[in-house]
Amino acid sequence: MSDKSTAYRKKHSCEVALLDLIEDWKLALDNHYIVGILSTDMSKAFDSLYHSLIQAKLKAYGIGRSSLTLIDSYFANRYYRVRLGPVTSDWEPATRGCPQGSAFGPLLWNILQNDLTSCVYSNLNMCADDHQFYSADSTATNVHNSLLANAESASAWYQANFLKGNLDKYQTMSLGTKQNLDNNLNIDNYEVKSVNYLKLLGVTIDNNLGLKNILTIYEKKVYWSINEAEKHVTYGY
Repeated sequence: MSDKSTAYRKKHSCEVALLDLIEDWKLALDNHYIVGILSTDMSKAFDSLYHSLIQAKLKAYGIGRSSLTLIDSYFANRYYRVRLGPVTSDWEPATRGCPQGSAFGPLLWNILQNDLTSCVYSNLNMCADDHQFYSADSTATNVHNSLLANAESASAWYQANFLKGNLDKYQTMSLGTKQNLDNNLNIDNYEVKSVNYLKLLGVTIDNNLGLKNILTIYEKKVYWSINEAEKHVTYGY
């Protein structure tokens, strides 16, 4: 599994991914480079996983026939339906998607997207279905061209894997220059404009690498931990 995949794995978390990204960007800025970031998002990613495609990838990774048969049975005989108020649709066979709420589904997703790393040439971080492409260079033009080339490669990979980029959620941001990168970062005939604030893994980062909402995240975790601890306290009088 590629080290660029940072979700659903031991010793990996959103906090670790954020720290790695920010430290990489700080190091590039210390070397007087301009950093360009492209943040992408996929539409209904987990629901779009093709069972036959993941089977083919597992086979390519050397998974044996008996294991593939077991995984095939994991997908077999699954159905879904939609309920809207008192109206319920007919049951339909599920030919795509990771079973919801499963422990195995996230691992399958990581395996599915693992080969994306061989299709792009910029730095990449993959946290679930959020992908961060970034490039550093001494000129804004080279950074822009690198991001555009890798965006085209990523779009081709999405299409080949029956996935669809949610272009409305794409964002790009530049660091180390007072001017934004070229606003005409055109991806699949959609214009992704440069922003001063990037929403990344639940945290807002500005183009000076200032963080917002990070304290709120930790406050929620502390509050949750205290509540969980209190559930296991036995009071005696």
